[in-house]
Amino acid sequence: MSTAYTTRTYIFDPRPAYPFRSAVKRFWKPDLPESTDSLTLVFAHGTSFHKEQWEPAINDLDILVQKSGGKVKIRELWTIDAPNHGDAAILNEQELKIRNDVTFDWQQYALCILLVLSGKGTGVDVDFRKHKIVGIGHSMGAASL
Repeated sequence: MSTAYTTRTYIFDPRPAYPFRSAVKRFWKPDLPESTDSLTLVFAHGTSFHKEQWEPAINDLDILVQKSGGKVKIRELWTIDAPNHGDAAILNEQELKIRNDVTFDWQQYALCILLVLSGKGTGVDVDFRKHKIVGIGHSMGAASL
C-alpha cells in the first residue's frame, strides 16, 4: 500500500521576466532521509490537462518504488501547470484576456518550467541546482521538457 505524500502548492511568479504566473505542486515524504542519489521528478502535462492529472500516476509510481527495495530513491516530485491551464489559467485570467500577443505553444510551457527550476522568480523556495532532475511529460509536456 502507498504511503501518502506531504504536498504543498506554490504560486510561482517570474514577473517581470515572464508575464504569467504558474501553480506548482510539490510531493515529498518528510520522514525519508535525503540521499545524494535520490531523484527529483518533474511532471509536465499535456494540452488541455493540468498538474493534477499526474496524481494517480504518482500514487502508482510510489507503490512500485516501495516494491523496488530501495533500488530507486525519490527525493520529491513536482507538477507544474502551463500558464494557460489549470490553476495557473485562473491566476492569469486577466492577463490572458488583455494580451493577444502571446501564443501558447510548447516553447511557452518550456520557458515556464525553466524559470521554475532555475529559480528565476518568487514563490518557490527550493534551490534545484543540487537535485538530480528527471523530467516526465505527456504530449505538450514531453515536448516542453
